[in-house]
Amino acid sequence: MLPKKNRIHTRFEFGKVKKFGDPYRYRYFYLYALPTSRLEKISQGRWDIGGQSQVGFLMSNKLHKNAVVRNRVKRLFRESVRQNFDRISTGWWLVFHPRFICVGAKYEEINADITAVLQKLSVAGKAGH
Repeated sequence: MLPKKNRIHTRFEFGKVKKFGDPYRYRYFYLYALPTSRLEKISQGRWDIGGQSQVGFLMSNKLHKNAVVRNRVKRLFRESVRQNFDRISTGWWLVFHPRFICVGAKYEEINADITAVLQKLSVAGKAGH
């Protein structure tokens, strides 16, 4: 599990990332990426943003009706992001929203997709390579 300082917690934070972040669609998930520099311009100093990268996961009943299945998907995503967190450069807020196709997916498939996405986006820092 990621440290608390690297997690997006509140509905307010998730809303800001979804509203002002750039949406990307991939095979197993949607990704909303928001650089903290853009968030600082929007907030005009009203919110304490911090420079650390933060990650959040959106799980809804639309993904699957069964909570056991939703929690399994959440665990797969959390572990994959935890393994690849050093690839994310500082100053990004990322929200992963899994798609229905990931319900039957294996960890290796989700991990490969997340790794490829982080390398493709400008989110990937120099620590990854």
